[in-house]
Amino acid sequence: MTLGIDRQAFQGGVFIGNHIKKAIDGNGPKIITACLEGDKKLQRKYTKLLTQLNIIRKLMNAARFLDDDEVKSLRQACRKLGRISDHYRQENETVTPKFHMLVHHVPQFLKQWRTVGLISEHGLGK
Repeated sequence: MTLGIDRQAFQGGVFIGNHIKKAIDGNGPKIITACLEGDKKLQRKYTKLLTQLNIIRKLMNAARFLDDDEVKSLRQACRKLGRISDHYRQENETVTPKFHMLVHHVPQFLKQWRTVGLISEHGLGK
């Protein structure tokens, strides 16, 4: 199985944009984690992480105000991503500032403003 994604040399060899969407949408998490089938616990961990990221991606990129159910879903997905990460992270490991903001501050922001997509740069490209 293949996802048809490549690292982008002009971006320092990372995955960007539509390639990230392909990696975390649909069967992407299962395809990516198939290489970990020898370690079911690790495979489940990364499948859960990628699945939560996809829920977050869809709602955060919506360039509109979210309805009550969407706000609730996005806030829960951010918190769940944080719990999954905390469960597997070693005591001395840290997270990036963007991840911290996503897990701790996006839910607070959503409660007040009901959108992320309207104020993010992502909507500019659409």
